[in-house]
Order: sequence, then structure tokens, then C-alpha cells
Amino acid sequence: PSRSSYLLEANFTFLDIEAEKEEDSSNVAARTAREELLKIIRLTFYRTLKGPSCTVHSRLVQQFRESDSVISYNYDILVDNALFNDNKLNEKNYLVPFRRVFYQGGWMSPRQPVSGMKLIKLHGSLNWLHCKKCSSLLCFLGEKTPEDYSSGQPTLVNCPHCNSNELEYLLIPPILYKRYNLPGMPHLWEEAEAELSKADRVVVIGYSLPPTDFRSELLFRSALGARDFAMDIVNPQKRVLNRFKSICR
Repeated sequence: PSRSSYLLEANFTFLDIEAEKEEDSSNVAARTAREELLKIIRLTFYRTLKGPSCTVHSRLVQQFRESDSVISYNYDILVDNALFNDNKLNEKNYLVPFRRVFYQGGWMSPRQPVSGMKLIKLHGSLNWLHCKKCSSLLCFLGEKTPEDYSSGQPTLVNCPHCNSNELEYLLIPPILYKRYNLPGMPHLWEEAEAELSKADRVVVIGYSLPPTDFRSELLFRSALGARDFAMDIVNPQKRVLNRFKSICR
């Protein structure tokens, strides 16, 4: 991993450790700092992803077949929107039990999947929300973020089921000891292992399998370690190829 990604994970981990201590002034300060850092990440995505859909992602998803599955660690929804625009994805293809979906300015019930493809986002997504009051899972389809930054400050909608404003992003933050028990997330890891276990070809684009990503290493070892399959690694760094070779053999 790059030095910048390491520093981000280290800072989040330090804040997370402080935030989980018994309630005191440093605990409150750490929680506030952690939330502010998450807001900065979301705002960065919001500003950098403004504009039309990425043409590179559009060309990539045109090659996908309905029997393919995409496993992603990215918070952003570049590939999501490319699949949506190519009529290969709607809310059901995420495999998350959403209660309501925000689409074209209004809320609606989830529909049937538009294709057999699966988009499995193992660290969550910027267009997924969880209501802390009624436990509803919500999806903003085709939106790069549910937040409105027009006022200069991020504001979220209320829950369409209970009208609560206690909404939180369904994201696994970049900390060393990641917690994968967020609503809907354990099922996604099970689905990822099932898809990898039956895949005859695995294409890895951009993901370097960092040494601190223990859960993902276990995933690849369990699903790919004891069988024959084809693998393509799209990464200029030879150490990434060697890392996968050491696990998937």
C-alpha cells in the first residue's frame, strides 16, 4: 500500500482505539475527530466524482456477461453507475436487503434484479444508508452520494420509513481491525466467498491485497487456495502478483 493509504489507516485506527475507551473528554474528542475525518473523505469523493459517468468504466462493464460477479472494496459508485447505465444493475443486484430505494427524486420499494450480475461491495458504499432507529437499509440508486452540499454543509434526508434523522452510512472505515458485523455486511462476505469458490476465472484490477487486510486474505485462501482456476492480475507492481501467488496456490 502507498504511504498515504497507510497513514490514513493508521490515523483512523488510533482514533478508533481512543473512541472506544470509557466515556471521558478524550473519548468524545476522538469520536468527533473520527466522524469529521469520514466527512472529509465523503466530501472528497463528492467533489472529485462530479460530472458525467467515467468512460473507462463504461467500456469495461460492456464486456461483462450476466453470469459475471463484481467484488469491490471501493466506496465510490463509478462501476455501479456504469453498470446501471448499461442496464446490468439496480438495487437488487447489490444483494443487500434494502427497505426503500431513492430514485429520480423519490422513494420506492425495491424491484426485481435487471440481470443475473452481482455487485458485491465488501466495505460498503457511499450510496447505502442505515437508519439507527428502525434499522432500515436504504439505497440511493444512481446517486454519487446521498448528501446535499449545496449549503456548504452536508445534510442527509430523513428515513422514509420512520422519519428519523438518525441515518448513518453503511461503510467499513479504513482501520486496522475492521468490524464486518454492520447490517447486511456478513451476508456479502458469504456471497463473495461463494462466487469466488465457483469462478473459473478471476480478474483482479487495482487491488493489491495489503498485508493488513486479514479478512480478505482469509477470503482468498478459503475460496481459491485449493483448486485450479485462471487468474489475471492487472497491476504494474510485481510484488502484488507475488502476493497473490503466495496465497492462491
